[in-house]
Amino acid sequence: MLLFFLSIAANAVPLQLTQQGRLLDSDQLPIAGLHQLDVRLYNDPFAGTLLWQESLSVDFVNGYYSVILGGDTLNNPIDEGILSQHPLYLALEIDEGGELSPRQGMYSSPYAQLAGTAESVEGGLVNASQIEIAGSVVIDSSGAWVGPTVALNWTDLQGVPADILDGDDMLSDSEVVSAVTSQPIDLAQGSKVGGADIVTISTDQDTLLDLSCIDGDVAKYDSSMGWYCDADAVLTDQEVRAAVSSAPLTLSEGTTIQGTTLLGEVNCQEGEVLAYQG
Repeated sequence: MLLFFLSIAANAVPLQLTQQGRLLDSDQLPIAGLHQLDVRLYNDPFAGTLLWQESLSVDFVNGYYSVILGGDTLNNPIDEGILSQHPLYLALEIDEGGELSPRQGMYSSPYAQLAGTAESVEGGLVNASQIEIAGSVVIDSSGAWVGPTVALNWTDLQGVPADILDGDDMLSDSEVVSAVTSQPIDLAQGSKVGGADIVTISTDQDTLLDLSCIDGDVAKYDSSMGWYCDADAVLTDQEVRAAVSSAPLTLSEGTTIQGTTLLGEVNCQEGEVLAYQG
């Protein structure tokens, strides 16, 4: 039977633990010399899950020993993932002779308990589920600000554009009308008027734009030539009346008036009358 007395210093940083104790054999004599010491951490005083273990070669002096646990910080550290699984229980085994009983609970030293409540955070990363001030949540678990509304004043702002220094960037209808009628404006591409597209010089597909006619010409269309300029040969009613009443006309042979044949040239002598013989 072995008796052991333990002293453990548990600190948050660095990721090692110092552990001291004294072991006595079944005759109550202190163990001496070099022995294999296996150290294990569990989450239960009797069974539970093995969370960490390490095998050390320890020189005992009158039963006393002192070791550093988790010295291999690269391959076998005692990190915060293990230390956060409170409660923890330490088990010892000498020279593979079976674990000593009972397992010993691991407890914080008085000042190490302050690590459970950080007094300040400076630099680095803060990973929290929510943030509270004086017991009231100010940032919830989704990262949204839920604290008091921050009161702001224009005097608290810097770099305010000159056009809104008066606190008003809303234009009235009359101000908008005045702005768009007093000087040219450059509308954004895709602008519409009453839901209809605006046709510009660059988007107009009208080929008449390329015609250059002189006074009196009209635009004419030919299926092979397209649009072209030509003299206006179509007379109005008024122009026709003026033409037939201002000078004698030579009508084409066979001309009729409402279907009636016109009387041709007849040479009669004085006193003769015109007679028709069918």
